[in-house]
Amino acid sequence: MRASGSLEIVVDGTALTRAPGGARTRLAALYGAAARSTRLDPVVAVRGGFGLGSFLAAENLKTRPVHSFSLNAARLVPAFHPAARLAVVDKAFALAAETLPVIAVRGIPTVVTIHDLRFFKQGYSPLCHRLYARTFLRRNLKKAAAVVTVSATMADEIASFGLAPRQKIFVVPNAPPPSEAADREGRASSDLLDESRPYCLCVSRFEPRKNLLRLLEAFEIFARGEGGEYRLILAGSASGSDARSCLRRIAASQILSRRVEVLGVVDEGKKQALVRDAAFTLHPSLYEGFGMGILESMTWGSPMACSSIPAHWEVAFRAASFFDPYDPADMAAIMARLARSDSLRDDLRDAGKERAARFSWERSARLLEEVYTALP
Repeated sequence: MRASGSLEIVVDGTALTRAPGGARTRLAALYGAAARSTRLDPVVAVRGGFGLGSFLAAENLKTRPVHSFSLNAARLVPAFHPAARLAVVDKAFALAAETLPVIAVRGIPTVVTIHDLRFFKQGYSPLCHRLYARTFLRRNLKKAAAVVTVSATMADEIASFGLAPRQKIFVVPNAPPPSEAADREGRASSDLLDESRPYCLCVSRFEPRKNLLRLLEAFEIFARGEGGEYRLILAGSASGSDARSCLRRIAASQILSRRVEVLGVVDEGKKQALVRDAAFTLHPSLYEGFGMGILESMTWGSPMACSSIPAHWEVAFRAASFFDPYDPADMAAIMARLARSDSLRDDLRDAGKERAARFSWERSARLLEEVYTALP
């Protein structure tokens, strides 16, 4: 504990990279809010040379570069982890294991964050990750003082897998970006698209659980029917085998090759403009722990259609039209309903903004503070 009464928390950020992603966004926004509005005093351990210092400094977070040579060994022996050693040297109040591997260090309580359990599910993560989860994650979680997760859906799933007792699991949800920042950056990027040509949008990595192949099939059905001049814009990392399968599917179809635009990774300002100007956004995932894209759609005023998975229901509630993610015809029917009904889109837009207002990083930071101050 510092003289000011603050509690130093060493946060493991060594798995963060320059690439945008939900885990990176959460770590910066959540611990930044905690540093501003709670007793917590986070220090983020980052790998040197990754250029994350300025990104985290934007949230007024302190960073400490560490050497990465021991990170692979840390997957087997967590005490080797440089973030664990930093916590020992600093005599930190607690250690925050925000990403794999789960770290445990004697004498300092560890709080583990689990975003989802994709690494326990075949087809959703590489074999090496699944083997690691089954071999080491269960063991290391038993040493955790507390487990933080992003939704009640995930809390129940973690308990059902026997990874931690329910009383040790705490929900600290994600939150959207500040509305004023979104509006400001969105306006700056408003000339990116031809607004006379309507489009629906999916912001997602190309990976199996994101369900983009079925989305393409659904869009083709929609385009042949009530889709009119609609385009589908896909924004997100387009690498890996799933991306290649999607690109082949697009090239093989006359409709898709004319109507689908694959943008790849876009910066924050352009993403905001794309979401705000879309006729509607699509979230077809088969599995999520939370769904940051849903909050972005609601915050930035886009009507949306979502797969009917538990995490999406929990976050969106009545602010989305839901479809069966395994049924492209059902997905296409929801697209057609949104395309033909201005009133439905307006209702979803209003409901989304109201729903998004229930989430904030400051509120989540206070929940996080409660986790740490309750540690034994």
